[in-house]
Amino acid sequence: MSKTLLEINKLKKHFPIQNGLLKRKQYVKAVNDVTLSIDQGEVFGLVGESGCGKSTTGRLILNLLEPTDGQIIFDGKDISNLSKSELRLLKKDMQIIFQDPFASLDPRMKVYGIIAEPMVTHKLFKTKQELDKEVRRLINVVGLKDYHLDRYPHEFSGGQRQRISIARSLALDPKFIVADESVSALDVSIQSQILNLLKKLQEEYNLTILFISHDLSVIKYISDQVGVMYLGNVVERGRKEDIFKDPLHPYTKALLSAVPIPDPTLKRERIILEGDIPSPSNPPSGCPLHPRCPMKMDICAVELPELRETRTGHYVSCHLYAEK
Repeated sequence: MSKTLLEINKLKKHFPIQNGLLKRKQYVKAVNDVTLSIDQGEVFGLVGESGCGKSTTGRLILNLLEPTDGQIIFDGKDISNLSKSELRLLKKDMQIIFQDPFASLDPRMKVYGIIAEPMVTHKLFKTKQELDKEVRRLINVVGLKDYHLDRYPHEFSGGQRQRISIARSLALDPKFIVADESVSALDVSIQSQILNLLKKLQEEYNLTILFISHDLSVIKYISDQVGVMYLGNVVERGRKEDIFKDPLHPYTKALLSAVPIPDPTLKRERIILEGDIPSPSNPPSGCPLHPRCPMKMDICAVELPELRETRTGHYVSCHLYAEK
């Protein structure tokens, strides 16, 4: 039996919109009732269109944002209401790799300082020699050389800067890493190198990774489990093989039908969703997809479907699969 490292229950994040004094306060419902779990040593891919709440979910897990409601359980401990000192200790076990490595690396610091800073902050080593040895080990682990430690971030390519970000994320020997669109800003050839590096490190260090992306091909390559988000909700989740071979939710089917097939002789039904994505400040009633769904029923406009296990390990939030 695999151990559950992270469990999220009914997580919500609503950002207030500032209105006039006489107007009712409105909220952008960026994350709305997200429930999922990630096992130790697993790569969980979270996929969806831009603005669906993927990155906000990752930041909520790391406590970079305070949740409006819901529960986050990490390694058996409820971390939703921890004190600052308890959070400081916890953050050694939880790290993030940001989308833009140039923006996330301090341009005034050399690479040595960028990698060493978290270890110095948490006082992991008693001597300078031990610290030097670990910094050099980490830069080599991500495929760079010792002489790169004496350079600034602007002296590197995008792929090299992302390798530095990965080395920094490993500095505290974390249990869990959020990779937030960590290859989307890179060329395709460099993307494959970084993905292979992440996969290798995940196996070597037994890391648990929440990999956030809008690219289904990237999710398919690196993930063990997949969650599909739409308008702040997880509408489907399960094993990668189940999601890609036999998707259940109409939104997942539409996403997969839009992926190009390299073989022109193969024909596949193209599913087109009507209209545009509703505003998260004024989401539709009932199922969030119902205004655009080609398979909608009357109940879809009234009642939000539960995320229900329809097959072993395969969950879907759709009235088409409601218990009869």
